[in-house]
Amino acid sequence: MSLIDEQTLRHNVEDTGRRLAADPGFGVVFPAVTSALDHNVGSTVWFEQYGEEFRMTVDESAGRGGVGAGPSPMRYLLASLAGCLQVWCAKAAALRGKPIDALEIDVTSMLDMRGEHRVGTTPAHPQWFFVDVRLGGDICASAAQDVVDEALRRCPVASLLVRAVPIHTRISVGDVVVSGEVPAELRSLR
Repeated sequence: MSLIDEQTLRHNVEDTGRRLAADPGFGVVFPAVTSALDHNVGSTVWFEQYGEEFRMTVDESAGRGGVGAGPSPMRYLLASLAGCLQVWCAKAAALRGKPIDALEIDVTSMLDMRGEHRVGTTPAHPQWFFVDVRLGGDICASAAQDVVDEALRRCPVASLLVRAVPIHTRISVGDVVVSGEVPAELRSLR
């Protein structure tokens, strides 16, 4: 049983495309959040979307000045990339009429903390992202590759991050790896 409603997603993407072609201003949005410091490095972030207010707690571990009351900013960045790609994988599958029974995405990065602590010349940003996409269902290897490639092109978060650092991908359908491999730095940890 497919996890996606192909007809609804296809209609949504195609209708939005038609509306944008007719009125480019329709798609100009200004996402915004507010963050307030609660203690040391811990904060509450809030924003309104879909007519509701959402709140998130951001913190660091005790060893980094926080109390571990919430995920670190880096985890939110990884979650943002994973979530955005998940949305666009689902939409890309719907556009291609490819039902998917499962879709899991792991995102890992390599961050050398010397950068943020200004030790040496290491940059403060992550050096790369690794996206491990696992699809399930009646989808062949080439279709799975096409779905993920399309998601990577359309996801605003991936589009931004890939301009700064490489995004490595591995795609699997069931237990079969379709493309990509784990970066060398991660292979030694697994």
